[in-house]
Amino acid sequence: MVGAVVGHELVHGFDDQGGRYDEYGNLNDWWDVNTAEKFYEKAECFVKQYEDEKIPEAGGQKLNGRLSLGENIADNAGIKTAYAAYKSWANENSDVKEPALPGFQNFTSEQIFFIAYANNWCSMMRPQHIIQLINTDVHAPGRFRAQIPLRNRPEFSRAFGCPKGSAMNPENKCGIW
Repeated sequence: MVGAVVGHELVHGFDDQGGRYDEYGNLNDWWDVNTAEKFYEKAECFVKQYEDEKIPEAGGQKLNGRLSLGENIADNAGIKTAYAAYKSWANENSDVKEPALPGFQNFTSEQIFFIAYANNWCSMMRPQHIIQLINTDVHAPGRFRAQIPLRNRPEFSRAFGCPKGSAMNPENKCGIW
């Protein structure tokens, strides 16, 4: 999912850290008061959303949504921009029949898109490593980098028919851009 990575990295220029630097790379608070207030108001949604996640294999410890805020915003923007690029390609190439992958014939192209995104974050981790990540890494553990951004995408919920209010289609979704 190169598109998600590119979108992710671009958004770092406008996240809680990148937004503090001007076009010359100098530390310069260039956002006006209204922009900054709106950004941080929307950012709090992500902080709460990630901090609501309890991790059973880490003794019920919760994610640190503030530590990982910039990466969480970037992950969410990455899937949003990648999906927009995919839909643009699909619309321009509506006459092209995408071949089904063996074993995935029962999935739509949109579902395959989201499966491919989530597959990027598949990994096995020992509980001790998960705890270390939660406490020190600016990135959430992989499964949350897959699940939470997808929960925030109405396109995902539609593609998989997730009922409103379910784990993968919560009533309250977070977004900034």
